[in-house]
Order: sequence, then structure tokens, then C-alpha cells
Amino acid sequence: MKFKFFLFFLLASCSVKEQPKDTLFVVLDSRPQTLDPRKATSANGMRLIGLIFNSFVKQGNQGELKPDLALSWKLDNLTWIFTLKPNLKFSNGRSVLKEDILFSFEEFQKKSSSFYSAFKNIKSVEVLNKEDSNTTQFIVKIHLKSFQAPFIYSDLPVLKILPKNEILKAERDFNKYPIGTGNWTVVKNDFRQILLKRKTENKDLKSSCLNCNLMDQAISYNLKSVEGTYQKESKSVNWNSIRMISFNIIRDSLTRTQKMLSKEMDIAPSVIPLDKISQFKKKNQDFKVFSSTGFSTTYLLINLKNNFFKNKKLRYALSLAINREEIIKYKLYGYASPALSFINPNSYFFNKNLKSFEFNLSKASSLIEQMNLKNLELRLSCSNNSSTVSKARVLASQISKAGLKISLQTNEWGAFYKDVGRGSFDLALMKWVGVVDPDIYRIAFHSENQAPQGRDRGL
Repeated sequence: MKFKFFLFFLLASCSVKEQPKDTLFVVLDSRPQTLDPRKATSANGMRLIGLIFNSFVKQGNQGELKPDLALSWKLDNLTWIFTLKPNLKFSNGRSVLKEDILFSFEEFQKKSSSFYSAFKNIKSVEVLNKEDSNTTQFIVKIHLKSFQAPFIYSDLPVLKILPKNEILKAERDFNKYPIGTGNWTVVKNDFRQILLKRKTENKDLKSSCLNCNLMDQAISYNLKSVEGTYQKESKSVNWNSIRMISFNIIRDSLTRTQKMLSKEMDIAPSVIPLDKISQFKKKNQDFKVFSSTGFSTTYLLINLKNNFFKNKKLRYALSLAINREEIIKYKLYGYASPALSFINPNSYFFNKNLKSFEFNLSKASSLIEQMNLKNLELRLSCSNNSSTVSKARVLASQISKAGLKISLQTNEWGAFYKDVGRGSFDLALMKWVGVVDPDIYRIAFHSENQAPQGRDRGL
């Protein structure tokens, strides 16, 4: 059972309250646990890190490869060669040094890094310094031990350039107040707000603001539709006047919705309940709603160490029993599509010859009876997020109609994910976010990536 979700961005046309005209107000549903790129794995954390830090290359809105700090790159046998932009600086004004680049690779290669598996295949890194009287420019050579297909496309974009001295001195809490090469720096970070300030010397907001997927589509579409201006206090304000971005953490979905409706917030990136989207669409003079096919897939995880699931007929029966269209229509309000794979349909790597999954309740029931498994008791686990629980209940009901007895077990995310990692589940409702490369199948299914060390949760 899989479905692709759409990403939603809401933009308010003007603000009712008197708010700083040089500040963009964005509402988030949760606070990132860390802004340290070596440790951050949450969606919101990665989004903000994309504004604060840079890598050599990055992914565009459709998963395409784009330059970030690199001017050019090429592959020579097992060596990637990057020519970086000249005169790179951190947000505190210090120039990027050769030692910073080497330190960054060392940090991401540590086993303590969340991304260790992506960079353990690096044999060595060389940083060559091209200097003249006015310019400092680096050529970086990354030597791999063996060919690594997803390295340039999905692995390298998560590696950010880190300031070695500032991290080692730990003069500031780097988790909360990181220093990167990006065009934005953190000036305030508490449980309700994260405030970013733009580098004063950067004059192009369109290119500088959006190095992450948080607002790429929202603002680029808005620029196209309103000719590069932003409507606030009923006045036309050029994007280049924006100096601050205020990320406001509002955990309650009703409050988030009300804050947008009252125009206290300017942008809501996929944090408004789906059943509330229609309210904003009706007020199309005040709000713009943008949607696009997302890079996340919700799926039903099966514990293959459960002896019953070793029979593929039972797994097939589960698939037949799930009415995906019903879930999309009544629980997701049509804002999703049945997923044929983890790969986005817009991706170059998507297999357009894949056939859709069949819903056939009678066939599912017949298979279960043939296996003498009628009334088999199974536990469906999920996080205690209200939206997730709602979908899980529908799934449990649908599967039960085929002759199995499904009980629902919910827990807060940390405990739930820990249970999944150690195999304490029969079925689990999961989501995979940010899939852009078919190497996801190696990460998800290869035996070397089995839990708890790896990300293969099928066990």
C-alpha cells in the first residue's frame, strides 16, 4: 500500500496585523531537533539547513541535479573533480579554507554521523588551492573506493561545508546557532521561533533565499504569477526588500490554520490539514494555493521475520484487500495519488510500464481462506500523529474485511520508530521522504542495510 502525496504551499496576499515589511513569516508544525547538518534528519531541519549551508551540488524541485558551491564537475574513473566558486565565505565573514573542506568530509564520514553510510566509500579527498592576487578558488578531488551510482545525485547534496575552528571551539551552540556558507544565518532560536537574517551583501533574494525545497516552488510560482512582487499591507514590495525569515513553530493544526486565515503568517508549507485547504481556495483573492507531486510515499511495512509473512500469498492478499482510492478520496481529500513505486512519476528514473495495484476484496478473502489463516491476529503499528492514526484505522478496517483480525497500536514517534527498528511489529504504517534516486531500493532492501544499523526495516 503506497500513495504519493502532494506538497502544498499557501501564500497570503497581505497581512492584517502591523508586521515588519522586511520579514517573511513562515509557519511550521514542529521545531527541528537540531540545525547541525551532521545530525539533522527531520524534514523541517533539512529545509532550514538548506538555507544556512551549501554543498557542492543540490537537488532541484523535480529532483534534478543543480550546482550549489560548484561551478563545474566531472567524473574521471573513480574520482569526482569539482571546481568551486571563488572567494567562498561563511556567514560570519570568514573565508572558507582548505581545512574546512577536509574537515567537512571527515565529519560526515564519522560513524556517529547520520549519513555515514553515504560517505564510507570515499577513499580520500584532495583540496587544491588556486590562488592569485585577487582570488582564492578550490579544486576538490573525491576519490572513491568503488563506483557509487547515487553519490553525485543523492548522497553528496547532504554534505555541507562546515567551519572547522568554530565547531572545535564551540563558542556557540552549533546545534542552535550554526555557521554555514549559505545566504541566511540564525539570529534567534527558541521553542516558538527560528529567525534567519539574510547576508546584507547578497542582493538577489530569488536566487539566495531558496536553496531548499521549503519555499522553492511557492516563491518561484508567486514570482511568476505576480511579476516578482510580494503583496503585503496592500502594497507591492519587491522580494529583494526581504531581510528576515521568521519560522514560527505552531504544533496545533487548528491554530496554524487560523494564523494563516488571519494573515499573521505568509507561507504555510504543507502544514495545513488537507480538509482545510478548500477554505483557502475559496478565498483566492487573499491566498494562493500551490501543489505539486511530492517526493514522499506512505507505505505499509511488513515484518518478514513473522513466519506467516514468509508466504507471499499472504502479502499478496494484503495488497488486494487495500482500497487505495477510498483512502485517497475520503482521508486525503483527493490530494494524493496511488504510488506504483517509491520513485516520483516525474523522475527520469520512473518506470512508466509499471501496472497499478489491484483492489479485489473477494480474491483477498479467498486467498486467506485457502491458507487457513482466517481470523489470524496481526498488529498494525503507527505513530500517534492524528492524521496517521486516521489512515491506519481505515487500513485496519479494510484488511479486517478480508478475514484477518487487525489491532491498532499507536505510540509517540520516537518509541514507535524504535520498535520498528528492533522488529517489534507485524505491520507498520511508514513514510519515506525525499526519494529522488532508484538507489532507494538498495537502501531499503539490501541485506547489508538491515535494522538496527541500516534503514532496511523489512527485517
